[in-house]
Amino acid sequence: MRFKINDTIKPTASFQGSSDYYRYFKYYFDFYLSPNPDLENLDHATELYVKNAEIETLLESAYSNQSFCQMLVGHTGIGKSTIVKNYFDVMRPNPVFRDDNIIIPYYCIAHIKQKDPSKFFTSNMQTVADRLIERTGQRLDREGFWQFIDNNKPEVIRRHRIGEFKSINEDLDAVAAHDPFAYASFLIKFLLMYDCNRVFNNIILLFDDVEALDSTKRKPYIDFAYHTYSCFKNKDAPYHVKLFISERPHTRRDFHGNDWADQKPDINLWSPPRLANIIQARHNYVVKNLAPEAIKRAKS
Repeated sequence: MRFKINDTIKPTASFQGSSDYYRYFKYYFDFYLSPNPDLENLDHATELYVKNAEIETLLESAYSNQSFCQMLVGHTGIGKSTIVKNYFDVMRPNPVFRDDNIIIPYYCIAHIKQKDPSKFFTSNMQTVADRLIERTGQRLDREGFWQFIDNNKPEVIRRHRIGEFKSINEDLDAVAAHDPFAYASFLIKFLLMYDCNRVFNNIILLFDDVEALDSTKRKPYIDFAYHTYSCFKNKDAPYHVKLFISERPHTRRDFHGNDWADQKPDINLWSPPRLANIIQARHNYVVKNLAPEAIKRAKS
């Protein structure tokens, strides 16, 4: 339930003679008690986050020199998404290049309509590839890229080639048209071999809000999340890959006994932060970031 400030306070009673102040501040009073504040559209939204030192210590392995998959497990409303988005400071569902890390989030799963999980994963992959190309400052070496695919997984090219070999460009165009996920993942791996892109030590994949999926889609999407991880993982790669999946206990049980899902102990989130700490964080945020502007507008 969402409580609003005007459920108990009327402007004429508490803000008598100051209706403008009530009008401008009512939004911020609502903000204190909202169960789902709109963090994507707030500047400095991470200031609202109430830290969980124990969980954050476990998440530090995201920046270690190893590749792994790990589950963040907790019941509904316990704060899984909040921790993932705030610890990695990725509020929007867009890839982020930060320091020596490429963070690829997969949020907004509730809006998925397509049955093919590869379409959901490909968009962010292509965004990462485009940004890596920009970093090189030159056109893509298509001959080198073709050779890279042919050396690592030649069947990808053969599978989509129409008839006999005609040209490198035609081969690459066929792969891009018929298997855009494979094209984007190989392109990222190829571009990370460029000297200017060797600065990246980690690719961090964040797969959140699994339960928003229909039960028939859930397993295929989680399996494809692991497939994405596997596509990047390479013992000779100059980077490490991490996959974090946040899910509820009943979904986690479906993957017990699965080697990749059990390779690291789960990060279990059993208790949410104290309400007093949440309200205090929101109060500090309002005072620092929102109230000054509201006062200015009310006085104008």
